[in-house]
Amino acid sequence: IAESLGRLPVDSPAVAGETERALFAIATRYQLVSHVDKSAAGGRIVGLAVTSGKEVAVPMPALLGALRGLESFARGRARAKQSLLPDSILMLKTLALARPPDTGTSESVQREAARARRMAFLCLLPSNAADIETTARALGDPDPQVRRLAVSSASASRETLARGLKDPSWLVRYEALLRYGRRFQAAEGCAPIVGAVGATADHVSLLAVDLLGNACRPEDRAVETLLDLAAGQDDADWRLRAHAIVALAKAAPERGRPMLARFLAAKQWQVRMYAAAAAAPFGDVAALRRLAADPHDNVR
Repeated sequence: IAESLGRLPVDSPAVAGETERALFAIATRYQLVSHVDKSAAGGRIVGLAVTSGKEVAVPMPALLGALRGLESFARGRARAKQSLLPDSILMLKTLALARPPDTGTSESVQREAARARRMAFLCLLPSNAADIETTARALGDPDPQVRRLAVSSASASRETLARGLKDPSWLVRYEALLRYGRRFQAAEGCAPIVGAVGATADHVSLLAVDLLGNACRPEDRAVETLLDLAAGQDDADWRLRAHAIVALAKAAPERGRPMLARFLAAKQWQVRMYAAAAAAPFGDVAALRRLAADPHDNVR
């Protein structure tokens, strides 16, 4: 019911307030208590009782349903240029930063608790209600998805993103790198991005190479990094070289264009496809004509 309630369209401030208060109540004040007749074979639920009080533990299904409803509701409020109520934001911050269950707890309980923390953080993101302190503290969560959401927040500081770039999970490093590129690359340079380029063509390295195609300061040596990657051995993973030549076409076309001929003759059709993507910003019409007659349809 809570999940469905949060998805309903809201046509007035009064309805919005009533809806949010109902979702808040489900997430904080109500507990369903199962009464089991243990004399029956296997146990039998004979009734449910509802009690109220802020100190009771909310059953996980009810809490997750309320959070799913609040996440949908928060996105709708953000589209209407409205934020959640202060009590809801405080409750969501408390849940997002809740201490994980003890190590000895079952895996299913651990998963559900992590899911609740993720959902609480998701509710805060649409209206930028996750402040700098909340995002910094959430980066210490043992769940990588919670940490990924922390660095994805518009309130994540430069220092929080720097921590995210060193996270053991590639999901967090990728998100931190993406956010750094969008928010800080133009003003603070590409040194962290150059540092994220690894020896293997994983998701983080490829994103870093793509970002180096944007404006960088000379002292960051972004162009030199791209030139080295584009000149890599043919027997190495083709993806780093291919992404590098496309980034060079944007960042330093005069230095990268002499390298294009090698990519036009590559054995892997994927490399030739990236060569076509680089030939356009290079302005190499002859290369494009050649690739338009390539034997592989993806290149053409």
